[in-house]
Amino acid sequence: DLARAEFIDILREMLAVYKSAILNRDGSISSNVEAYLSVMLDALSERLLIKDYQMCYPVHEDLELLRQAYPDIDSV
Repeated sequence: DLARAEFIDILREMLAVYKSAILNRDGSISSNVEAYLSVMLDALSERLLIKDYQMCYPVHEDLELLRQAYPDIDSV
């Protein structure tokens, strides 16, 4: 479904803004990590969206990358 694919792409782009800032050390890393996690938590409330997203982009891979860049991320 085209609309579902668009939502996945939009979520990916939103997360990419923060992920890029974190990895490039632009601005406050902790603020960008918090913003990334906030967007992800909002997405988690939409079960179908996050299920589709997970099939395309494994969330654990992004979180592991963020942990490497910012080890203070809570592993919960």
